[in-house]
Parts: sequence; C-alpha cells; structure tokens
Amino acid sequence: MCMGLIYCCGRRNGTLSSSLIKTQATNFCLLRKNSVPNAPRSITYLIPLHHTLLSPDEMQLVSLMRPCQVRLSLAASTTSSPSLCRMLSTVNPPLPPSATVVESGRLVTTTASNATRPQPTMFSVLGLRSQPFWTSPSSTPRRIAYDDPYVKSVCEAAEAAYGDIKEEYMSGVMGVGSGLQNLDTGSTASSSALPSDYSDSEHSTLHKGQWDWHSYIQRGARFPAFAERCPKTAAFIDSLGPKLFSTPFSYCFFSTLHPGAKIEPHSSSMNLRLRVHLPLIVPKSSKHGIACGASERTWEEGRCTVLDDSYVHHVFNDTEEPRVVLLFDIWHPDIVEEERRSIEEMFEYSQKMGWMSK
Repeated sequence: MCMGLIYCCGRRNGTLSSSLIKTQATNFCLLRKNSVPNAPRSITYLIPLHHTLLSPDEMQLVSLMRPCQVRLSLAASTTSSPSLCRMLSTVNPPLPPSATVVESGRLVTTTASNATRPQPTMFSVLGLRSQPFWTSPSSTPRRIAYDDPYVKSVCEAAEAAYGDIKEEYMSGVMGVGSGLQNLDTGSTASSSALPSDYSDSEHSTLHKGQWDWHSYIQRGARFPAFAERCPKTAAFIDSLGPKLFSTPFSYCFFSTLHPGAKIEPHSSSMNLRLRVHLPLIVPKSSKHGIACGASERTWEEGRCTVLDDSYVHHVFNDTEEPRVVLLFDIWHPDIVEEERRSIEEMFEYSQKMGWMSK
C-alpha cells in the first residue's frame, strides 16, 4: 500500500488553478473504485484561500469531488472562507480512505524565506530529510549530508566511472578524440556528433542561450541510441539498480550548458528524488555555478554534486567555455523499497489507463 500523497497548491492571480487537482482527484477516485493494487491511502491538498468567496474554478473543484465521494476536510484558520465551509458541511460521508482538501491561512506561498524551503510543483511526501545540497562545496573536504551511506555509495560509484564517462562524452557524443583536453566553445565537434535531443518547444521559457541534452533516460524511458554510443555510461547508470529513480519523472542525460547560457529559477515536480551531477567539463573561470535554495556552488571535475531539486534552483555559465555534467536521478533515501514499488506501480497503472502520457 502506497503512502499518502501531499499536494501543495498555490494560487495564481488570486485564484486557484484547479485543472491539475481535478485530474488528480478523478484519477484517485478511479484507483479506489477499481481497487487498484498499491493505490495511495490518501491524498491531501493544501490550498491557501485568502478570499471570502470561492473562485469559479474552486467551485467546480468542490462540485467534482462531492459525487466522487472524496473526503473534504477543513482546517480552521483566521481566513476561513465561509462559502467553502458551507459547501464542505454538505458533503455526504465519504468512503474512507479518500482525499483531503485542507484550507489554511497559515500556508504561506510567497515569503522572503521561500529560497530555504522545498517547493515541489506537484506533490510532496512529508517527513523526508531535506536540504538543498547533500554534498559539501567543491573547495572543502568531502562530506555527505547526514553521513548517508546510500548517497555516499552512489557518489563513489559515479566518481570511479568518471574517466570512462568523460571519454565516452568526448568521443561518442561530441565526436572528438578524448585526447582533446580543451573544448573551448564546442566548435570542435565533428560531423559524427550526436544531435541534442533537448526540446526547445517544451522548455522554451526555462533557459536562455544554448543548452544541449544527450539523453539516456527521459521521462523514465531509455534511449537505445545513447547506449550504443556510450555503453559504459549506460552500464554505469543501469548498475545503480533500485537506487535509480524509476518513474515518468526520471532523467539521465549529458547536460551541456554553453557559454553565456543560463537556466532560469525553477523547482521539480516532487521531493521523491535527489539529482546527481557528475561534472565532466568545468570552465576555468569561476563565473559559473548552480544556486539551490539559499546556497550557491560551482563544480569540480570528477566530484559529484547532489541536490534536492524540489528547492528552487538556477544555473548560470557566464564564461567562454561550456560546462558539461552527467545528470541523473536517484530515489530519496528515505523512500523505502516497498514504497518505491508502490509508487512505480501506481504510475504504470496511470499510464496504462491513459491518465498520464508515456
């Protein structure tokens, strides 16, 4: 049985964008109705309501949930919405366990301290250990947050494979000999270079400048062409086994941020994973780095940086050289094996039923 899922829902322009919540609520009801194995025990929606009247979207949300027998409970607050209170009081007794909608004026979505808090855009599991970076800065002795042996083992394995992975990037992706130590602008790539599979149409607002992806895993699906070009890299990723994050939100790719490019502030969809960067090419200038939460780091070739990307983070390369990392996702160490299987099965069923795109 899967643990409960927590959705933290913000408001845009004073109203709640509820289309995603309605889809999730409907899917949840179908999972419960069809007795799907490992369906979540509960879903909690945290919705900050700062107005005395419900928006049309919010009215529609509550109307949808009532006939679906979804539990709607209200947390008292000084800014409670009378309209919501009245509607919730008329809901028929649900079939437990169900979903929960919580209204609380104490859920603050915009504060000066937001940078220090995780902000997943879809859902969050409470109770997980959390901090922006799980590895110490490159200029200091190696330390792993909480001295966690799980994260430490992943870093040690990645760093042991660094030489082979970098050589495959240079020869299999860029199409140049590994003897070329300086890739100053990326212009040395030969005609045998592997084309970037990054989709500008999907992420057009996420970055400025050139950002190339050469993916082994996108949305949980493996790319055979990558494994043919970079067999040792693919074998290393596969060797991570159950530690490798395995949902439609899992990724593994060579991330090449070209000179002058930057990735805008954003956060991931969930807090179930940690993101690992294995730096392969790092500019000599210090005018590059990644800011996550309230901390900022640069990279060191061959030394892993592990971050919790549910915190708001952004990346910049204000140098004249490219920055290249192998990026991949692992399960958060606090999500136990039984929970991982349950989450994977839930996503698989959602895709099978057409509720999520593959």
